[in-house]
Amino acid sequence: KLFGGNSDADWIRYDSKDEVIREIKWEQPEKRVFQLKIYLKQKRFWGYDIYFQGNELYLEIRKEPIVKYRLKGLRICIDPGHSPESGAVGPTGLEEKVVNLEIALKLKYLLEKAGAEVFMTRYGMEGVSIYERPKKAIENRCHILISIHNNALPDGVNPFVNNGVSTYYYHPQSLELARAVQKELVSDLQIPDQGLYYANFALTRPYQLLSVLVECAFIIYPQQEELLRSEVFQKKCAFGI
Repeated sequence: KLFGGNSDADWIRYDSKDEVIREIKWEQPEKRVFQLKIYLKQKRFWGYDIYFQGNELYLEIRKEPIVKYRLKGLRICIDPGHSPESGAVGPTGLEEKVVNLEIALKLKYLLEKAGAEVFMTRYGMEGVSIYERPKKAIENRCHILISIHNNALPDGVNPFVNNGVSTYYYHPQSLELARAVQKELVSDLQIPDQGLYYANFALTRPYQLLSVLVECAFIIYPQQEELLRSEVFQKKCAFGI
């Protein structure tokens, strides 16, 4: 919807060789609102970008990536949450930023082994701002962004009742991925299913790609903090994702 505009569109030109666009329709549902509907040929929607060049408005629709073998052809960005701040801290002092990086590096190894091209928002304890992280995924033309975290709860909420694995998404194109990640993690980790969530986070908001945020476990819950110290459990988190 373009607000503040009146229609002057008498015709829409199609490219007969276009592999993405099936049909385009426009209408003026009310005064000064111009509405465009774009129907795609693709099985899945992989995101879009929208920007001005001079006085011209461009809408760029991401073409479905060609995956040649296993994950070859996919560009994936992994974001180990937090740093330089510690994030949540477990009962014995385990910092979330450290565990997030350990899981992220193991996930990077698995994805590259399967043929994907992988980018990281950080490789150590260097500081990266929260808005710089999705920007890196977009600038590298990634198809998928996965942000890795481990959960905590505010004061007054019982972690012995509320704990487990959860996955978050924002845009509709990311729901299928989020649902699949949550299902596999619950199966592999054998800890409670905290649920799948629609969430307006900085790391789930990018509309140019598929983006999900994963809370592998509750670092403030003693038994799960102990698990997160284990390299075996960290590998299970990476494998589930």
